[in-house]
Amino acid sequence: MRIRPILLASLALLCSACMSRIDFRSGEDENVLIVNARFYTDETHHGIQVDMSTLRESTSTVTDADVDVFINGRYHSRAEFYTPVFDGLVTRAVVSYDPILLPIGDYERRPGYYFDAELHPGDEISIEVTRGDLHASASATVPDAVELVSVDTLRVRENPYTANADVLKCVARIRDVPGERNWMRIANIDHYDVMAHYGPGPEGDTLTTWYTHTASMYFDDDPILRGDFHSSREQAAIRETGLNLPLVTNSYCIFTDSGFADSEHTAEIYMNGSFNYSPDFGWPVPRTMSSSLTIRLLTMNHDEYLYLLSYTNAETNGLLYSGDILAQMLFEPVTFPSNVEGGLGFVCADAVSAVRIDFPQKYIPAETIDQQ
Repeated sequence: MRIRPILLASLALLCSACMSRIDFRSGEDENVLIVNARFYTDETHHGIQVDMSTLRESTSTVTDADVDVFINGRYHSRAEFYTPVFDGLVTRAVVSYDPILLPIGDYERRPGYYFDAELHPGDEISIEVTRGDLHASASATVPDAVELVSVDTLRVRENPYTANADVLKCVARIRDVPGERNWMRIANIDHYDVMAHYGPGPEGDTLTTWYTHTASMYFDDDPILRGDFHSSREQAAIRETGLNLPLVTNSYCIFTDSGFADSEHTAEIYMNGSFNYSPDFGWPVPRTMSSSLTIRLLTMNHDEYLYLLSYTNAETNGLLYSGDILAQMLFEPVTFPSNVEGGLGFVCADAVSAVRIDFPQKYIPAETIDQQ
């Protein structure tokens, strides 16, 4: 009868011996600079996002930092903080953009630190960020560009991926850089302008809206673009099993040249977008709408490829954009590469080869409803 109390006491001592406190240093602010940027060779206006993270507060944008830029070891300029200013006459709308490595693309999308420069393969871009007693720095080198030789487009009523009719089929020819290992990504920009005609001549024309959108791309049947990711059909089959198996979708179309090294590859991509745009109705004046699609082949370095791979793994397994992200990441941790010294974040540079396709203008009479 005395064994049970002794056993319970021993277990209690054993449990207390295994316990230890984790010191979160909650009495300190623990400020950390977060620096994110991606530089493109086909742009001359480049953005840098600087944020502050603390243990006590959520991440907040930093507007009063000193951001110095160096190119190939020489001081280039100080990046200035900029907030887009709208004149009230032109409505600029960006309804879809790449969520990673902010800021990305058109510089009027979001506030940030900006500098002007023409970048070329081989250039090394270094940035140094100082705010008070905090200092962070990072560097990125522009790789050689894999060439997007051509893009042919065709509107099709049917496609092998979705039930959506009247999509755009793109046949893209890619030429690898010989003698090098290359990592790439295909992205797109779907853009249109709306010009209202308030008068009989050009002086009465007013640009009322421009709209930039990232069209959905489907390429699962292409073995190079899909790589080792699960195709949409494989995902559907896995879900039907009812097993909680990991799914990794190549939602950002990242791939390597391992299947066509030192040669060419022709890829087929299907796109859903606003190519048949439906404008707002009820305008008292006629309008002209112009649309274009730009296909961009981005050549990156291996570190950026790993960053995108980590981001994709986290996103497709429900670790991002969920209300319980912290709890999930405790059980399924994801490592995000960081190349920022003295802080967090990722800074990279992409060589870009692009093809732009301009679609015919569309004239819309006054007070009409476009049914397309």
